[in-house]
Amino acid sequence: NNPAEDLTSTLARLDETWKIQQRSQPRSRWTKLVLSESQGVTEEAPETTIGIKDDFVYLLEPPYNSRPSCLIVFTGGAGLGTYPQIAYNELLLRISNRLNAAVITAPYQVGLDHFVLAKATGELTRRAIIHCQDDSSRLYPASLPTYSLSHSLGAKLSCIYSAATNMNFDGIGLISFNNFSFGKTIGMAKEFAEAIRQNTGIGKNEYTAGVTNEALN
Repeated sequence: NNPAEDLTSTLARLDETWKIQQRSQPRSRWTKLVLSESQGVTEEAPETTIGIKDDFVYLLEPPYNSRPSCLIVFTGGAGLGTYPQIAYNELLLRISNRLNAAVITAPYQVGLDHFVLAKATGELTRRAIIHCQDDSSRLYPASLPTYSLSHSLGAKLSCIYSAATNMNFDGIGLISFNNFSFGKTIGMAKEFAEAIRQNTGIGKNEYTAGVTNEALN
């Protein structure tokens, strides 16, 4: 048996159980937010029909329906990052409870093209942050301290996107950084940034507008 396949299969089964629990426990602090491609606005959707192919993130609300003291953007590792609300639930709940934090995490399926993964997870995160600022039920202030936390391959993806797009955080935490060196990852980010500059559809957003070579040196 392939250990990676066994892990993915187990997480998939746990994910199905989690969806059933979500429907029967409306007070769950986890919410799946589906993103609209046309407007970048999100709306909550039932757990029964949404697959990984859809644009969505998971949002962990702070405890007691309180206003968050900060926002944490989390990207999980290979395999585990496909079901972050399952694989990292205990870790993220403890962090959220300790800091009274809201947590946004974008799931992804493992692939060999890390540029594509970095862009996909980064853009989902960016759009989710904007939504939480605009959503009348949340209205997270733009000044809310925002931190990046990531594990393993997720650390590589978050570094590529942040470095290439100049998306700034108040702090960055990397857990078990992947087996690519940090220097090589930033080198990949330079290539990614150049691709973004050449793509006018992406290059006009607020995070890519200020990208400079100095930021990647």
